[in-house]
Amino acid sequence: MIKDYLLRCQQELLERKIDLVSEIQNNEMSIRENEKLITLIKNSEDKSYTSLTPGNYKNDLDGKKIKELKMQLSGMQEYDAELRKKLDLIDDRINELEQIIHLEKDNSKVQYQKQKEHEESSQRYDTSIQQLKDILRRLDICSKMAEMDPIRCKIELKNLSAIVQKIIEDMRLHRYV
Repeated sequence: MIKDYLLRCQQELLERKIDLVSEIQNNEMSIRENEKLITLIKNSEDKSYTSLTPGNYKNDLDGKKIKELKMQLSGMQEYDAELRKKLDLIDDRINELEQIIHLEKDNSKVQYQKQKEHEESSQRYDTSIQQLKDILRRLDICSKMAEMDPIRCKIELKNLSAIVQKIIEDMRLHRYV
């Protein structure tokens, strides 16, 4: 559930990043066009136009237009810087989410491993209980058999002793949760 939420957040950030990259590219294209237009206006001189107009009328118009374009260019560059800051923030958030998702995956693996160990421990515990019940039953039989067949009873007691030692060793090796 948490992992799904984190993945959705990551997806939203990735989509926002794609939008920002597109917006940055469009803004960069506008900046280049603006710079080309400024260069074009600076480099263009229509001599016939200049000779037919009184004074520096064309130069004044070109100067105003260049000034206006430079102001627009400055605004576009500031906007570009803002977009890049936003993009950096989104990249940082995406990286944080990737780390959190990775930690969540590791945490899920650890929880799964603990659950598996708990199930195995529970299974060993159940097996030991069954073995102990079997030993009690066999001891009961052995106590009844002691009067009729003492040699067979001693052999059975040795077998039961070995089984109890094995259960104790198993319990020492695998601490039950």
